Amino acid sequence: MAPFSLGPLPVDPPLVLAPMAGLTDPPFRRLVARLGGCGLMVTPMLTPTAVRAHEALHIPIGTGVDGAPPLAVQLAPVTAADVADSLPRVLGMLDPAAIDINMGCAAPYVRRAGCGAGLASDPSRALAVVSQARRLWQGALTVKLRAGESPDPARLLSFLRTLVDAGVTAVFFHGRLLREKFKREARWDLVAALVEGLDVPVVGNGDVGEPCVALRHLSETGCAGIMIGRSALANPWIFAQTAALARDASRPAPSNDAFRDAILGLIEDIGRSYDPGRARARVALVLPYLLDRFPFGRRAAIAASCLPTVAGQHASVASFLERAVQNPNR
Repeated sequence: MAPFSLGPLPVDPPLVLAPMAGLTDPPFRRLVARLGGCGLMVTPMLTPTAVRAHEALHIPIGTGVDGAPPLAVQLAPVTAADVADSLPRVLGMLDPAAIDINMGCAAPYVRRAGCGAGLASDPSRALAVVSQARRLWQGALTVKLRAGESPDPARLLSFLRTLVDAGVTAVFFHGRLLREKFKREARWDLVAALVEGLDVPVVGNGDVGEPCVALRHLSETGCAGIMIGRSALANPWIFAQTAALARDASRPAPSNDAFRDAILGLIEDIGRSYDPGRARARVALVLPYLLDRFPFGRRAAIAASCLPTVAGQHASVASFLERAVQNPNR
């Protein structure tokens, strides 16, 4: 499992934590950093409004723990003017490993606003955004996108070659159409087509639920790296497990006790990191993923999400996990 390069930066292992709004924020990134195996992390998308709020309120963007993997900052601009406003502010707050432009978020409100997948649907505007980012930033510049409205490799390659010519140095690609959300299996044949047709690293994303799946996609598509999102929320050890499997090393699955400690520690970190209302909402958002491996975990997540405080959520989850660990088959 060879590293890939983002400019002068080697991404080693070539495993990337995907950006997921409200989920892969600093507390979760700190957990993954402690468990190891991740070579690069990407922040959840930052709109111009969010960037200004981080700057005005002194909210950290970085992961905030020594030894954390390099961090790419994902921007969600609508226009080149948004880049001109946001990018200098970001660079005033931290020195990122890369700047990523979100061209893949398929949420309807994001597309209607003209960012995310709405930006990719307007090639001239997308080119202007990338060109402005390149004028302001000399480091690694990436884009993250989906397949669009139809699985057309020729169209994708034409669009991405234009962006590469304008300065994009790597592509993060999720092999689903916009309308498919997460309902259909990701199309890794499209990842292979982009690998064949582009002269920059292509990192594949979608349905990487197990370490063996990550290694199979690396081998079969020739992609430079693997980006993992929802599966990392359900199993934060997946990066370390994948890296160990690539070395032919034996790494036992984490125990239920280890999962319990990780989940409760994450809830505590979220509680320390945000104001009470935001912390409670963040815990409610991540719990269905974290508890999914346990019988009745989704039900426990819903029950805890309804509680008014993080302390109450923590106590509810701790009680559920104590029972789940002692009776793993019930």
